[in-house]
Amino acid sequence: MHKFKHMKEFLSSKKYTPFIKILGLLLAVLVIFWAGMIVGYHKAQFSAHMGDRYYNAFGKHPHSPLNMMGGVDADDLVSGHGAVGKIISVNLPNVIVSDNNGVEKNVIIDNETSLKSGRESVASTSLTVNKFIVVIGAPDETGRITAKLVRIMPDMQPYMSTSTFPEGHASGAQPIMYRKP
Repeated sequence: MHKFKHMKEFLSSKKYTPFIKILGLLLAVLVIFWAGMIVGYHKAQFSAHMGDRYYNAFGKHPHSPLNMMGGVDADDLVSGHGAVGKIISVNLPNVIVSDNNGVEKNVIIDNETSLKSGRESVASTSLTVNKFIVVIGAPDETGRITAKLVRIMPDMQPYMSTSTFPEGHASGAQPIMYRKP
């Protein structure tokens, strides 16, 4: 009983209240610091893994002759969070798309993916090999694209070219979507 009497006096004393406030504040600061470390760790891990897989996901190696000479071509730029090209493999939910440079991109089709052909909504069974599609989505930590929108395009073969600008353009190249007469 003697110990409890001193404890009761201490808990009701003016020294106890600031002590508990300081202890609570320190605990809150430690929890916030710990949460920041966890978030920072996951962000750093995502960035490191994306850096490891960057060239697999987007093509063009940094040691290519073009990059060694310091040149940058429009085809070297990352195409964002999507893909444009011909379907070379369909094994739902995975679709492999090859762009005009031959870079293959792995696209994931899920229940939230909107599939369109023109203005019509279509089923995932409409995705077949050799069809041209445009994909808009978000990359995951492995470099795959989780599709939000997939639009099936009309046959693009008559319009495809390997160059970038029309004939007679100052650069002398031709556009990718330019149809030769």
